[in-house]
Amino acid sequence: MGMTGRSMVAWVGAVVLVALQGVGCSSDSNGGGSGANGSGANNCWPTDSSCYLPNKAGSECLALYDNGVGDRGTYRMSQLQVQKPPLLAGPFLQDVVVSKAITLNMPQCYQLGYGRFSWLFDVDWAAGKAKTGGGHVTQTPQDGYCWINETVAGFPAAPMTVDLVVGQDGDYRTFNTKTSIPILNVPIFLDDAESSAILMPLHEVDLLDGRVAPDNDCIGSWDGDGLSYDNNCLPIRANGQTMPWLNGAKLTGYITAEEADAVWIPEMSQSLCVALSGDANTYGEPDAVRGGNKCKRDANNRILATDKADWCSSTNAACSPPDADSFRLEGMFAASAVKINDSCP
Repeated sequence: MGMTGRSMVAWVGAVVLVALQGVGCSSDSNGGGSGANGSGANNCWPTDSSCYLPNKAGSECLALYDNGVGDRGTYRMSQLQVQKPPLLAGPFLQDVVVSKAITLNMPQCYQLGYGRFSWLFDVDWAAGKAKTGGGHVTQTPQDGYCWINETVAGFPAAPMTVDLVVGQDGDYRTFNTKTSIPILNVPIFLDDAESSAILMPLHEVDLLDGRVAPDNDCIGSWDGDGLSYDNNCLPIRANGQTMPWLNGAKLTGYITAEEADAVWIPEMSQSLCVALSGDANTYGEPDAVRGGNKCKRDANNRILATDKADWCSSTNAACSPPDADSFRLEGMFAASAVKINDSCP
């Protein structure tokens, strides 16, 4: 049997009490922080030397690689703050599924996650090209990342290349996608062995309003000054704090209800379609193989859970039910420089 709305909330609520140990807080503005090394001060700038590159103590985004100031930059998302769909942006799915997975397992740097969700970028600023997609799990992020180019959970997962419009705003390099990425499937792995994953099956992906720090290592920054040392550098939700990084770019796209129904969330015993559309008791029907819930369908096999959908895949534009067949994705992100290896096992 699948979870009802109340039981799902109760289950996720219990998980959040544990999982939120790795989630931080911040504001939504672009740009970087002061980058000052706390060095014993009561702020949330790490003092462990492993958190910074040699000779770059206090780096505003805790970069693990030095891109230099040339025309190439390689990065990994350090934060993805979802704004839409509303249920994915809520504290349960955002914190448990997204934030905990994307945050690195580097407690000495106030990073208390799993590091199993790696969204990578390899950018040629001079040519205006960006290669982007998922990366394999690694327990040694300092050694670099490898692209995923295989089938994951039934979906083809491979990096895609997109044209950029690159500009300059003072000392900051700016970027926007020139054309959307038609399809981009990025996996969130649920274990280090990559034996299970939740896919983000995205369409018409755009990267917008990006700002890259002058040292070419940071898109956004760690909010070392805004986080509370007295709260162990964790969010103070009563103050409206939700994320640990200052975002440096925006992300948009959409997820079709049909593809979301093929994405399984094992911990919730339901499909992503059910998670995005609401109460499993209302929308779910038993999955014969996995024993959870998938979205209900009518006699013509059309998914019925689209009263929460807000996007039409046929026009790539906002629309209303019953025409809507997709969920709009909007979010903001920060990214830090990492090495992306040219060859991997």
